[in-house]
Amino acid sequence: MAGKQTASPVDDARAAALLRMDTDSESDAGGDAGGGGDAPQVQQEQGGGVDAATADRLVILRDHISAYPQSYEAHHEYVELLRKAAGAAHDDEEAGQLWVLLSGARESFAKEFPLSEALWLEWVEDCEKRGEERAIGSLLERAVGDYPTPALWKRRMEHERKQGRSAAEVRAIAEAAVRSCGADVANGAVLWEEFADFEKEALGRLEGDADREDQRERVRGIYKRALGLPMVGLKCLHQGFLAFEGLGEESPSSPLSQTLEVSLDELESRETYEDGLSKSDNSQDATLEVFQKYLKYENKYGDPGRVVSLFQRLVCRFPCHDPCWDAFGKYVENQMQDKEFARETYVRAARNCPWSPQLWARALATSEGPECRPSQEELLNTSLSNALLVQSLTQQSALDLLLVRADALRRAARMEELRQFFRFAWDKLCTLFPDYRDDTFQLARYWARMESPEVATKMWQEMAGRYGSTCPVWLAWVDFELHHGGPASVKAARAIFQKAHSKCSEIAAKWRAFEGEYGSAESAAQAYRKTSLINFSLMAAEAPRQVEAEVPKPTKRKKPATKKPAKKPAKKRAKKRAKAPQRGSAGMLVPRQVGRKSKLEL
Repeated sequence: MAGKQTASPVDDARAAALLRMDTDSESDAGGDAGGGGDAPQVQQEQGGGVDAATADRLVILRDHISAYPQSYEAHHEYVELLRKAAGAAHDDEEAGQLWVLLSGARESFAKEFPLSEALWLEWVEDCEKRGEERAIGSLLERAVGDYPTPALWKRRMEHERKQGRSAAEVRAIAEAAVRSCGADVANGAVLWEEFADFEKEALGRLEGDADREDQRERVRGIYKRALGLPMVGLKCLHQGFLAFEGLGEESPSSPLSQTLEVSLDELESRETYEDGLSKSDNSQDATLEVFQKYLKYENKYGDPGRVVSLFQRLVCRFPCHDPCWDAFGKYVENQMQDKEFARETYVRAARNCPWSPQLWARALATSEGPECRPSQEELLNTSLSNALLVQSLTQQSALDLLLVRADALRRAARMEELRQFFRFAWDKLCTLFPDYRDDTFQLARYWARMESPEVATKMWQEMAGRYGSTCPVWLAWVDFELHHGGPASVKAARAIFQKAHSKCSEIAAKWRAFEGEYGSAESAAQAYRKTSLINFSLMAAEAPRQVEAEVPKPTKRKKPATKKPAKKPAKKRAKKRAKAPQRGSAGMLVPRQVGRKSKLEL
């Protein structure tokens, strides 16, 4: 924060003394060492409206914001403390110094985040107190860009009327106000009332009869447009119209009575939703559910203006809920097909939800063209320097952001700038993700297609040298050659297959399929011979490992100990052997010799 205030007219040393930022000074150390009750009083007299505790806290916040500029809570607290200190200043000089610091803090806050309605109104109120009327107009213009609420638009219309702007200028602002929030069911009537009051005031300054009649028709047109919308406060608007026409409050001859009745009936059908939104004890989920049902109703029975008005209320109520912004942007982009409004919506969305890559991507996509402000290049630089976004980026979402810009450069035929951007994109991805590898080779294919054939071939050779141990790089190279390689693409693809077919079985299968589609019988047979040998060796090498992995080795088990049978006496063993039949080498029974005679025993 301190770095952002170097242009301040306030001397740094005086500001430091004012805010007790010289915490290491001997006087402060002595005051702390004394430990007496008079120290705070002395500091208060020296530092004016800032006590020591507040000054210390301001120092901490200032340093924290300097290190982490996207800390919303720190910005908010810093502004609140400075505003409180400025309100307690003892004299004009001290108040002026604090005002400069407060203005710088607010500018830093507004640069990083959209300010809420309350913060903008406080800023405007403080400017009014100091008599800085010139600053108020630009502040209110920025305010309705951040938070287009009826209260801020009404405040802007009032200010422009007081400044003596021309009728055409004020009328243009009033039209923008009712276009933005005029269909707000709850609070839109205040804008139409302010618009009608301005036109009636302009009528009073006209003298010619013809001019006055034209102006009267303009006032009638405003009332007619307003009374045709379902809004709270329609009866008051109708009474204003009757008074303008010089008719009684209950005059049956009012030309807008029927219009009023139709709008009141439409308002009644929306009361259930409005009651649900006005409940202060509703949870966030309950309120979002009411909004969802309300939007479906307006989309079915209302018109696009009412749907947009309800979306505006939704995102002002839940500015940090990115699904709300996503739905709003899609409605404007797809249903209304209003590119400029879609761009404004997505840029607001990205400022409110800077952590969302999807919202940044749509903001970039809708900002294509030299007429867009901020430009697409500025938006991309802003997004890639946003700490909240960088923390939430994945490799694919970061690539998607960069490719949006690449697509725009290609469509604009800015080829040299596109080639330089591809180098920037690759370096940026490697910086954001030190272990980055483009497994899909989406960026490499796109980049190579924009280069000459010689440069493209060199690029793929470098990629193959880096990722050559994997199949995807070779297959991506082959695909590139077949689609963008020109007349010699088949020959180049075959050379890649011949070089890479031993890397994995998938490449071998792709080579055989390739030769079936593009090759001759001889080249197909050659591919089959080479890939068959490779496949056989791969299977032979892999089969034992698979068997070894699938079949567990048997475990050795000890046999249970058994007692040996007792030996029989020798005579009994001999007698048993004599009776037992004998088998030959082939397992056949042979005769047993008994004396000199023999006989077969089965």
